[in-house]
Amino acid sequence: MQTLDALNAASLRSDVPDWARLPEFGRVVAAAFNQRRKQLRNALSALLDADQITAAGVDPAARAETLDAAQFGALARQAAGVIH
Repeated sequence: MQTLDALNAASLRSDVPDWARLPEFGRVVAAAFNQRRKQLRNALSALLDADQITAAGVDPAARAETLDAAQFGALARQAAGVIH
């Protein structure tokens, strides 16, 4: 829950990138870190398939701990078209 609280607090700042304000950003980050040592294609399977992860410019075989915030942002933007 601390992660989501931090994301909510960050959404109030004006210098936060647009992708960080997407509800999908929190969902993607939470799902990516939900299970240890999972590749993104497995961890995010409920939100994105491997082709969508690749389309976001991220390797589906990567693990969450190797991504930076902008890569999570790209995944969130990709998921925004999927999650309603």
